Amino acid sequence: EFEPVSWGEAVGAAAGPLSRGRRVGVIAGGHLTTEDAYGVARLAKRTIGTPHVDSRLQDAGAPYELALEVGDAAGSTATINELESARTIVWVGPDPKETLPVLYLRLRQAWGDHNTKLIVISARRISLDGFATHVIRCDPGGEAHALRGLMDGSELPAASDVGEPMVVCWGPSSPGRDETGIFGAVTELVKAKDAKLLMCPPHAGSQGLIDMGVHPTLDAGYRPAAAPGLDTRGILQAAADCELDTLLLVGADPIADFPDSELATRALASGVFVVAVEILPTESVAYADVVLPSAAYAEREGTFTNLERRLEKLQPVLSPPGSALEPWKICARLAAAMGENWGLSEFDDVWRAINADVPSHAGLQADHLRNQPVTPAPYYESGFEGATSSGTKVAGPGGQYPHGHRGGSPFQTGQNWPLSWELRAFEAKQRPGLIPSVPARNGDGAPVVRGAAPPASAARAPGRFALYSGRLLYDEGTMVSRTAALRGIQKKPFVEMHPEDVKELELSDGDSVVLESDAGSAELRIIVSDIARGAVFVPYDQEGLRANRLIRGASPTVELHKP
Repeated sequence: EFEPVSWGEAVGAAAGPLSRGRRVGVIAGGHLTTEDAYGVARLAKRTIGTPHVDSRLQDAGAPYELALEVGDAAGSTATINELESARTIVWVGPDPKETLPVLYLRLRQAWGDHNTKLIVISARRISLDGFATHVIRCDPGGEAHALRGLMDGSELPAASDVGEPMVVCWGPSSPGRDETGIFGAVTELVKAKDAKLLMCPPHAGSQGLIDMGVHPTLDAGYRPAAAPGLDTRGILQAAADCELDTLLLVGADPIADFPDSELATRALASGVFVVAVEILPTESVAYADVVLPSAAYAEREGTFTNLERRLEKLQPVLSPPGSALEPWKICARLAAAMGENWGLSEFDDVWRAINADVPSHAGLQADHLRNQPVTPAPYYESGFEGATSSGTKVAGPGGQYPHGHRGGSPFQTGQNWPLSWELRAFEAKQRPGLIPSVPARNGDGAPVVRGAAPPASAARAPGRFALYSGRLLYDEGTMVSRTAALRGIQKKPFVEMHPEDVKELELSDGDSVVLESDAGSAELRIIVSDIARGAVFVPYDQEGLRANRLIRGASPTVELHKP
């Protein structure tokens, strides 16, 4: 049981265990603001002195740093507006209708209004298939093979529609899977075709966390870390093996969100001292020795960095309950208790520090973000750095781009809020939870091309199925599950299977099947779907099922049998 104490007592109790340098691991959640991310990185790498810091939980191991091979930033080189001027868009990643619904609408608009050619590469049917020009259905692990097929003009029909200008969109398609080979092939395609990259990490704060250096191999501004640290999996494994003394969780719930719940639980239960900065009680908070209450997104001033690397302003509409604080302020208090006074107390203070410490963000002005004036079109001296006559780095109404961005096309946004006008307009017309499907131009959409197989070494063992997973728009997440209005529109757990795989098990659509892995088991209802043979898909976090209780390792598999 927890005992209420003063801020001074709680911070003092946490300061000692956090002063153990490389024996400390820091994990941040994906919903932190850019300012929070700065505070976490500064606390971890400079005050504590540990390189073991990461923010990738569901996207554990996603190799975002590979984006530096095609630009000056570990992020997108394309803007969302450039989807509409592209001749070809290649999508390889999760279903954007579930994970990035506003981007889904913009992809649909590019197809509908501008006749853009859309090539979808996926192991399972996703929402884009209905209006894609080409669909390449990959065997498990075959995405990189398909991407290279677009480069070499192979027998893939889609290769004939690869033309400039082109935008390649990539995001981690399944929690826990190693996508180094896939994203490596994406960067090869971008370079070979002089295309632009739209990197699609899963959370509102993901890009800002990368920008600020909450990463084991990158410091703030994408500078290589002098001493690379452990990633999230490595941190949890080290804690489970008693090789770390302290874990600091800032808006992170590894038991729920890391794609190996058993490892996360062992890590937190190992006797390690746990400090948690959190908004609400979570499964991971139950293991904490000290809990520091955080203000929620609607209770603080800050910025988010969206997937095109545009900074957008967040304004508070509520006061935090009790004495809850912004995570960056909590980081500053912890640093002060450890003998280092940052001198940060206001939003503007943080931005002055970011300007000084983060090369990619030097010159970005907090007042410009707050006031959102209509700005002139940017002028690019180097092709990467935008400047106006006043020297201010700009992106147009609604945000500023850090250095390293090729695009910077101004576009109209709505109110001073991190949601775009497209989503607000959509929500005004549609019932929550329903995004209308788009009728395909030709019946059921583009013909599905199969046979994009992985190398022989990636073939699955007999009787085992590659396990894919992904979040649905409405699920059992910490925030959504506490919203009564959304609980009634959640889908029940299910497993997608190829019809031939269902037939081999002598089962039918709607029957129950048992999935067993080294990590756990679950009995789920079958949905027959267009998914690669030898693969199954389960939603990540629906009522009664959390997929990380089945996932273990970077290439998870399951066995299937009748109940």
